[in-house]
Formats: sequence, C-alpha cells, structure tokens
Amino acid sequence: MAAKLDFQGSHELPVDRETVFDYVSNPLNDPEWCPLVASCEQINGNGPAPGAVYRWDQVLGENQSAPMDVTLVAIEPPGWVEWALDNEMMGYRSTMSFEPTDTGGTRITQHNQTTVKAAPEEATSELQEQAAGVMFQQFENLTNILS
Repeated sequence: MAAKLDFQGSHELPVDRETVFDYVSNPLNDPEWCPLVASCEQINGNGPAPGAVYRWDQVLGENQSAPMDVTLVAIEPPGWVEWALDNEMMGYRSTMSFEPTDTGGTRITQHNQTTVKAAPEEATSELQEQAAGVMFQQFENLTNILS
C-alpha cells in the first residue's frame, strides 16, 4: 500500500493578487520559492497554459534528486492554477487559489493530494508533517521574495 497525503494551507501576502498569481503560476520560478525544486525547465507546450509540461529536478533528500514531469492541468488568471504529476514514485495534484484581501494583499491557498507510491501506508502521518513543513517554507519564501 502507498502513503496518501491530503493537506491544505493558506497564507496572506501583502502583495496584489495579479503579482502573486503571475509569479507562482510560472513554474520556472519554482526553484526560487519551493525548497523541493532544484531546477525547472519547460519541456512541452506553451506556458504557463493547460497542457504545458515542466521538468522539475525534485529534491528527494540530502544530495538526492530526481527528474519529475509536472503538467499544468488548468489555469484561470488571476484566480487559480492546478498541477498534476504521476510517475512510478508518486502521484500528485495541487491546486492553488489566489484571493484578494481587504487590505489589497492576497490570500494564497494551496491544496495538495499526494500518493507516495514507494512509501508504506504507516508512513502517512510522518510524510504529511514533512509536507506541511515544506508548504510553510514555500509561503515564507514567497513573502520574502514578493514583499
């Protein structure tokens, strides 16, 4: 059996929605704000647009990484974007929404559903905790970059 993760987090940024959306929806920016992406290149399609495919050099651990192809499934500027990945290691679906706040900033909400095929089901809670930590780091990085 595989470990299945389902988690969501939100964060407010003191930056307008269009700026946040434009930056986050372009996966070529991922290495700057996502601690698990060492590099990224577009390998198919015109993007960011539905069907565009990007190859991440995904950090797996200390001195370990693997190429992972992620597809932009749907995008509706400046409201939301959805990504998917499915390979022998994992299945992943991520939706990010961008809502304006009363103060002119943006509330970004990320919902991830991940199946770690190589991990046993009993590892789910530990992996979920690690994934939540990564999401927190992403939000902090976005605040530092965009503010």
